[in-house]
Amino acid sequence: MKRFDYYKAAVCTPPVSIGNPKANVDDMLRILQTLDPDTQLVVFPELAVTGYTCADLFYEDILLKEAMTQLVRLAKQAPANMAVITGIPLNAGTRLFNAAAFLFDGKVLGFYVKRHLPGYNEYYEPRWFSPARDLDVSGVKVNGVDVPVSGKILFADETTDAVIGIEICEDLWVAVPPSSDHAQAGANILVNCSASNEVIAKSGYRRDLVSGQSAKTYSGYLYCSAGPDESSTDLVFSGADLIAENGRILAETASRESITCEIDLQHLNSDRLKFKTSLQENREGYTIVSYASVSLESIELTRAVEAYPFVPEDLNRRLERCETILEIQAQGLATRLKR
Repeated sequence: MKRFDYYKAAVCTPPVSIGNPKANVDDMLRILQTLDPDTQLVVFPELAVTGYTCADLFYEDILLKEAMTQLVRLAKQAPANMAVITGIPLNAGTRLFNAAAFLFDGKVLGFYVKRHLPGYNEYYEPRWFSPARDLDVSGVKVNGVDVPVSGKILFADETTDAVIGIEICEDLWVAVPPSSDHAQAGANILVNCSASNEVIAKSGYRRDLVSGQSAKTYSGYLYCSAGPDESSTDLVFSGADLIAENGRILAETASRESITCEIDLQHLNSDRLKFKTSLQENREGYTIVSYASVSLESIELTRAVEAYPFVPEDLNRRLERCETILEIQAQGLATRLKR
């Protein structure tokens, strides 16, 4: 398949050692080496560098400094042509934030800061973190280099036309998710670094949220959640990972370390041109970070391509579709005859 038609992404849930950034980055690097070399974007869970369930350890300066040291190591040792997104606690200005770092070609290119912090039921994030609205700086220094920090930041690959927007866990569950803003600002690949715990009936609702958001935004949506190693007496995690495209779930798992699929950028961009009035452009307040990946002649296509996309393979669904078509035609004809 031609390179410009598809964008290959992986969603990965590694083992986690709580409060041990070096061990966690070791596992991320190991997983990166197992992925197909033509993979262009890799996503890890919320606070994956330290672990999500560190609790009051987030107050410890030694943990925060080690997390940044290991993030820099991850950036330098990751495969050169793979963009990597991973969660990390970020000390910026006078506050601590739940953030996601974007890494490419040995560099930390930027940080997205979580906008919505859950402080209900079993969640206590406001105890440690501040929301993006409290951000009082526009950047932080990483190895002496100024790196942008924002709740409104996109990463644009000039080689592939992929524009990537990030949100973190709870951001998706609110009335107006940040990913909706990202899509209006031009993002066609949306990423969610998450630590979504398991309760009865939640998995189906979460799946519907992901597929529905990808449909509303005409985007590819990559959802990466924390795995079983984060489980405690209060919370149980399963590593529920999902890849969706324009309302369709392309890949999902709750048992493997990684899933990979190709996003059809050409299809998404075509839909955006067609339905442009329902996705009005608005880049106000956004920081756009550009980078250029290495151009690939082709990628291995692993997703299924339906030969007859409007004809369901399942017989019962096909009969239901035919009945619907007949009813639509009959109703139109009946109305016409009345006139």
